Formats: sequence, structure tokens, C-alpha cells
Amino acid sequence: MGAPDTTPEPRPDIGGPRPTTAAGRLLALLGAFAHDEGALRLSDLSRRSGLSLTTTHRLIQELLAWDGVELTASGHYR
Repeated sequence: MGAPDTTPEPRPDIGGPRPTTAAGRLLALLGAFAHDEGALRLSDLSRRSGLSLTTTHRLIQELLAWDGVELTASGHYR
């Protein structure tokens, strides 16, 4: 019996492995903004980064606290 496969699953929108470290998750989230489409919904950020909605929300809240992203009046992030 071999060891279980621990290879991260690919991220849906941009290929590559799902991030497994805190830094990797944060960079994946910031990378979701790289498409330069203006403000994005939380669900868009989650899908683009390959992160769960819960993780995306937690990281966005941290970025908001550090003024790393802005919440628009319409509830989108930029």
C-alpha cells in the first residue's frame, strides 16, 4: 500500500496547484485581482483564487483591516 497522494488539486481558473501555505493562499487571492476587471464580488474572488468562500472571506477581512483592499458601496472589493 503506497502513501496517499498529497498533490494539491489544480485551481479552477488559472491552473496550477491549490496553495497549501498561508502565504500561498494570500498570494492566490491577490492574484485574483490581476485580471484588472475593477471591483469583484467575494464569490468571484473565491472562484478565481481556488480558495473556499470561508477562507476568501477571512483573508479579505484581514486585507481590509490593513487597507490592502477596498470595499465599494455596492459590496464589491477592489
